[in-house]
Formats: sequence, structure tokens, C-alpha cells
Amino acid sequence: MRVLFTALAITVLSSLPFTTYALEIKSAHVVIEDGSEFNKCYLRKESLLASVESALRSNSIKPSNDLINPVFYVRVNVLDINSEFCAVSMRLSVRSYQYVEAKLAEIERKTVFAKVELFEQDGIFFLKKMNVQYQLNNELRQLVDESISGIARMK
Repeated sequence: MRVLFTALAITVLSSLPFTTYALEIKSAHVVIEDGSEFNKCYLRKESLLASVESALRSNSIKPSNDLINPVFYVRVNVLDINSEFCAVSMRLSVRSYQYVEAKLAEIERKTVFAKVELFEQDGIFFLKKMNVQYQLNNELRQLVDESISGIARMK
């Protein structure tokens, strides 16, 4: 069973009106945050990282170990339910740190450096332990593809 929640948000300091500058993604940094029960549900952080990097490459984006923009950030929380099933929540966010033009007053504009959330999506999954890694890898690849398509439409 799968439940997805989708949101697109751009945060600039204290939610000021803004204009972002064009962002073309040529390379990206990937961060995987894993939970304490990964081993109980037969998950490997390296496999999730490889799935994201593979999806990036198939979209002509070079994975990078440098802390450059944007960052594909994956947070995975796992709950070992019983000997057969795991519950998994997963969030993919794509973040960029860039200069934006903020409208501070009716006539005043200022360029500021801000965190921009380009894409964010959550998923909750109830999976058989024997399939958890395979299914999450597929979901991650699909989310990365969706995020890149969504970002491309923002231009």
C-alpha cells in the first residue's frame, strides 16, 4: 500500500515575495539520511544512494561529492512492525541555495542569498521485508525523475 503527499514550496528568509534566478541542473550532491532500524528491514544506505545517482545520470545530471547546488536530500525512517513487514516513510527534497530578489517594501527590492525548496515529496509504505530494498530503490528513482521534471517546468 502506498500513500503519497506532494508539496512544492519556496522559502526565502521570512516568506518575502521573490523572484528566483534561472537554475539549470548539471550536477548535484546527494545526501541519504538513514534511521536506526535499517538493518532490521534489510535496507542498505549505499543501495539507496546508488539508485538516486543512477536516476540523476539517466537525466544527464552528474552526481557529485562536492557540496554544490542543488542537493537531493533523502530522509528514510523505518519501523520494524513484525517478522514479515516494515513501515517506511521517505521524503525526497531538492534544495538549492541561490540569490533571489526579494520585495521588502512597496518600492524596495533587495537581492538576498536564500534556501529554495525546488521539490519535496513524501511517501509512506507498508512493505514485506524481503522486498523493501527493491521497492524503495524503484520509488526513489521515480521520485528523482518526477522532481527533475517538476523543476524543469518551473523555468
